[in-house]
Amino acid sequence: MPPEPPPLPAADTTAKFAWLAVLGGPALLLFDAVVWREVSGWPAWVGILSFLGGFGTLVARMKDRDEDEPEDPNGGAVV
Repeated sequence: MPPEPPPLPAADTTAKFAWLAVLGGPALLLFDAVVWREVSGWPAWVGILSFLGGFGTLVARMKDRDEDEPEDPNGGAVV
């Protein structure tokens, strides 16, 4: 049986708000479409901009590699 995986690192405040925006923006658009039967006005702009802002934040904060990993002398995969 494989060993237990290590626990996930705790998310910081910026990542939590970015995930809230990525999930909450489309939820607001869906709520707007279901309740008022149209997606327009400021709720549409808030939903779209929050999704784009949260997604952009998460992508910008992605790391290319882990700081604990040693540097690969070959620079990538060797076939």
